[in-house]
Amino acid sequence: MTFSLRGLRRAFGTAILFALFSTPAFLVPGAATAQPLQVTPDAVDFGVLKPGIAVSRDVVVHNPGTGRIEVHLQLQGGPFAIDIDTLRLAAGAQRRVAVRFTAADSGTYAGELNLEIEGLFRTELLTVSLNAAVARP
Repeated sequence: MTFSLRGLRRAFGTAILFALFSTPAFLVPGAATAQPLQVTPDAVDFGVLKPGIAVSRDVVVHNPGTGRIEVHLQLQGGPFAIDIDTLRLAAGAQRRVAVRFTAADSGTYAGELNLEIEGLFRTELLTVSLNAAVARP
């Protein structure tokens, strides 16, 4: 049985998972631990817009850990845009990432903002769902 970080986070909450997996019982002596990452919100709804209207929404990326991390950002699907593809966050730092949406045609649009942190043993991936609708008045 496998569990995703997102599924565990939904079931137990970010703070509980961080506390649980950062306890000494889960740490391997001499091994680096994965850096925690918090993203707010985990879903962005741009609402119903008129064609050609541009809207921007912020996603806050926070590093509550004790070390510096590098986060790679990538968009998938829909006419969504970001201005940056890599964040470097010091311990305790946070940064706002503006996600923009502009569509000329009527319809429903969905996409994802993927945030990836490469760890020593594996890569952590967090996903922010993006949704918007365009309708002619």
